[in-house]
Amino acid sequence: MLKLPAEYQIHPKVHSRRLKHAHDNDPALFPGRVAPEPPPIDADDNQYIVEAILDHRTVRRKREFLVHWEGYSDVEDSWVKEVDIDPERVKAYLEGLEAEKANTTPSPKLRRGRSAST
Repeated sequence: MLKLPAEYQIHPKVHSRRLKHAHDNDPALFPGRVAPEPPPIDADDNQYIVEAILDHRTVRRKREFLVHWEGYSDVEDSWVKEVDIDPERVKAYLEGLEAEKANTTPSPKLRRGRSAST
């Protein structure tokens, strides 16, 4: 629901038909809205620094990782194929997942059915 000032006398809900796709900013019209992007590490190779791996998924039997880029906002996070990321960083991420999994205790499952004492 939209939060509107009290002086607006319109209904605060909007039907999805009224929504439009967002458009990229036009820097000529609004130069102050464009955040400067940090340059890549090596402009020749077009490589960027991976600050953190946030998540992973499998697409068509290949693993992809959700990557947060150093110097960029969360909006710029993107899915990257495993072959395009430093193997050491992937290994550290996966080891961290295994350690996290080992530290969590599984919740006891509820038994269904009759107990053995009856």
